[in-house]
Amino acid sequence: MKRIITFFFLFLNCQSIFSQNLYPYGDEFPLGLYSLHTDLDSANYYGWNHGHRYGYRVDGIRYLATPMPDSYFSECKENNIYTMARLSWIDSLDKKWSPSAEITIGEITQQEKHDNISWWDIPEELRYWKNSEYSIVKNYPKLIREYDSKKRPTYMYIPGHYNSQGVEEYVPYLDIIPASCYTNYQNLPNIYVRWSIERTQKAIINTGFKYGKDYLNKEKTVIAILELFEQEEILSEKETWHDFWLALACDVKGIQVFSHFYRNSNLTLKKSWNTLNKAIRIFKENKIDKAILDGDDISLNNSILSGPSSAPLLTMQNITYTYPSLKILAKQYNDTIYVIVVNSAEEKITFQITDIPPLMIGAKQILSEKIIEIKKQFITDTLNALDVALYKLYTDKSKVESVIYPCPAENNITIKIINSNITFDKVKIFDIYGKCIQEEFCDYCLEIPIDIQSHSIGTYIIQLLRNGEEIATNKFVISY
Repeated sequence: MKRIITFFFLFLNCQSIFSQNLYPYGDEFPLGLYSLHTDLDSANYYGWNHGHRYGYRVDGIRYLATPMPDSYFSECKENNIYTMARLSWIDSLDKKWSPSAEITIGEITQQEKHDNISWWDIPEELRYWKNSEYSIVKNYPKLIREYDSKKRPTYMYIPGHYNSQGVEEYVPYLDIIPASCYTNYQNLPNIYVRWSIERTQKAIINTGFKYGKDYLNKEKTVIAILELFEQEEILSEKETWHDFWLALACDVKGIQVFSHFYRNSNLTLKKSWNTLNKAIRIFKENKIDKAILDGDDISLNNSILSGPSSAPLLTMQNITYTYPSLKILAKQYNDTIYVIVVNSAEEKITFQITDIPPLMIGAKQILSEKIIEIKKQFITDTLNALDVALYKLYTDKSKVESVIYPCPAENNITIKIINSNITFDKVKIFDIYGKCIQEEFCDYCLEIPIDIQSHSIGTYIIQLLRNGEEIATNKFVISY
């Protein structure tokens, strides 16, 4: 009996792990690794939940352009990792083309039974100007929709140098649209991450689609592909850190890293790998992943008080782009506002975030754990080159209660908030007809004395405001 109960609970645990898939099919933020051939258990330990494998070996033979075997899905499932299902193609020196529809349908039905499939992986870098390759882009998604009983999303890796018009060729057929962000590989300033993501977002809008998780109804998902490999230039921890958070500040709904295979190739890549692991730990522990997927957009303004207002110039396809040095994303999730601030300039800047909602009373700097009091709806801070600030803006969830004494009153009263840390900066007194007859100001206080000698006997309404927002109302009586 004990063994049966144990098995039952193990079964429930397994069901809970895979009862909801990755975004957009489900509500888990995709954090994926290309070439995840080994160390699947440690990848999951560090917070990665999504793997990709280019091929597999059987009896020393490497199979590349083929579907993944059942054993691969089982291995991923044992390590709580979702993975892509793959369909085959035929390759030659100058082009790719598809096998027969019957073969492709068979490959779909062979793989679709697995419950840890995230997305269907269309053969990568198919060129829209090659008819045989573009036909794969058009036809495979149709067959997947028809023969995958769970109708999971489709994905294809797109090179990072395409402009928006090039990406537009793929948008109607793919559900997950990647933005390749290999800044070091392409020897470009790190603002390239923003260019790549925004040109992908632009391509979605230009083709009449929207951002979102309803991929069966004209909504598309943008993910970022970050680099973990080196050519002549050495990858730095600072750039790895910047690129991860800038991608998130651009509101992507998933991150893939190329490539887990290279992570231990040399000391600098090990450091960048550790930097990525640190970033996703902070990202998940502070629920920033949930805020990005499920939070509501908050509009904040900013200004640069000192330092460069623009990031380094970026030239792509003979067009030069100028971007602000600062990129900010703000999302409200469960009464907390999460703010990601990224400096893409190569110098230190001092900045100010303005138009913070009026009832936010404080900010926690996630990285330093410093608490900042918010009074006049702004935060001022400093960032080094290619650095990041993360904030949680919070309010007091209590319904504000106030007391007025003495009551009845004669010449003076004191009004005081008794159950909340929300301060006020303005007091209004109204007569019984609703006319405002007195205003008092204070520097964000919890208590204030008020002279009422000029008012006659009667009942009055008193209102407390913070940054123009009413936080409490009470009444008092003058009887002398």
